[in-house]
Amino acid sequence: MGARARMRMQSLALVATLVALFAPMRARADGEGSGTRAASFLQTAAAPRWSAMGGAGLASGGDLSSAVWNAASLASLSEARWEVMHAELPSGGQLSWGSLGGRHPGGTRWALTALHRSEGDIEGRDASNQPTQTFTAQSLALGLTLARPVGSLLSVGGTARYVGEHIGATHGNGLAFGFGAQARLGVLRVAISGQDFGGGMRWEHQQWAMPATLAAGFALVHEGSGLTLATDLASPAAGLRSLRTGAEWTIGGRAALRTGWRQELGVSSADAPGGPSFGLGLAVGAMWLDYSIESGARSEGVQRVGLSLAPGRRGGGLALPGSPGFVGPTLPPGPTRD
Repeated sequence: MGARARMRMQSLALVATLVALFAPMRARADGEGSGTRAASFLQTAAAPRWSAMGGAGLASGGDLSSAVWNAASLASLSEARWEVMHAELPSGGQLSWGSLGGRHPGGTRWALTALHRSEGDIEGRDASNQPTQTFTAQSLALGLTLARPVGSLLSVGGTARYVGEHIGATHGNGLAFGFGAQARLGVLRVAISGQDFGGGMRWEHQQWAMPATLAAGFALVHEGSGLTLATDLASPAAGLRSLRTGAEWTIGGRAALRTGWRQELGVSSADAPGGPSFGLGLAVGAMWLDYSIESGARSEGVQRVGLSLAPGRRGGGLALPGSPGFVGPTLPPGPTRD
């Protein structure tokens, strides 16, 4: 295939992504269908960097944690790395996530992920509201993500996850699938993703759908100044649409300040849950540390901490986007084939 033909195909792919991004996105604005889908914990796996930016990271991400929301982000991974995250929930439960990923010589990037949520001990009650017994509730998801660049402008990816939920002696199991695309045109990045579609969960002889979500976003990334501005719109199959905006400023290549806002749409402003979030990142030796806090009514002050490391890197530690030798949460110029 000649260079002109390849450029035409890349341009068509970029146009298709842009059309998909700005196409109307259907949603149940009144929350119709809420509570009718299994595995809602899959929607709570935001790493500190993205939760600090209000959850806006579809278009600007390029690391393991961003691949949770957009599988295509993984195509920018430059080397083997691992990341972990932990959060204490207002309900008394805990949320933990971890991922290990790398690059295949053929150009495909891969990542293995695990997400675990524990609600702790729950007190059961009978029809008269009298306590009966105490039981535990836990959820687990194990996933495989693959992504690769398509030319110099576009990257695509897909995810498959096994999902299990346990409440006392009962349990459910199922599969969920996702996809994503990310395009870059100078400082502009656009993306679209679908999370947790298909498969479904079998729970006590009943089939439940997964919490499918279609989302799109764009970002302005100026690597010279270290400034990133991002906006996402997420449309769940059961629930309210949410608008997510965020900003990140890297300082000296070794630290980052982040802030964001998330707002649910389709209800009056007085009733819509939402609010600000804040966070920071810091290189400490060979590790990259992240912290975030969500202070809105929706999150009730959830705090998250994360750790990232590239085990193959020797010396020099980690640095931030825009600085030489950066191996932390990355915003590289674009996907490469080798």
